[in-house]
Amino acid sequence: MKEAWKQISGYEGRYSISNMGRLRSDVKNIVYIIKPNTKGYISFGLFKDRKRKYMSLHALVLMAFKGPRPDGMHACHNDGNKVNNCLNNLRWATPKQNTADRYIHGTMAFGVRNGRSKLTYVDAEKIRKLYKRGNSLLLQKKFNVGARTVSNIINNKRWTK
Repeated sequence: MKEAWKQISGYEGRYSISNMGRLRSDVKNIVYIIKPNTKGYISFGLFKDRKRKYMSLHALVLMAFKGPRPDGMHACHNDGNKVNNCLNNLRWATPKQNTADRYIHGTMAFGVRNGRSKLTYVDAEKIRKLYKRGNSLLLQKKFNVGARTVSNIINNKRWTK
């Protein structure tokens, strides 16, 4: 694919974006190499009238080459790679489609990958074994989780491998 550049709407004469997912300052003629933020997406601050507005690179590529973001739509990566911001890897999609993609690409944070998780797979196995010997109220207290969590584990609805 040949690299093409378009000016960023609202920042004409200041910034351009390429179909390869690169940002350029039109004022200084500098192409920026931008590192991913803590969530893995590439974002940066665009300056105008002494104000900075943070934007995600994948959304800017889509807005420049496919048009404004349709209401309620997300900018999505076809391959699940948050730093692959080439136009042919991006599309507008519904939140439901975006969530489905996260399952397909294995980027959905559930189980031990969820930062708010209190349990591990080992804990879930312990809960299943202990449940056979006693009641779930003791398990709730021992593992500091609710009744629904214990129920989902013992019924293999959560924490299955």
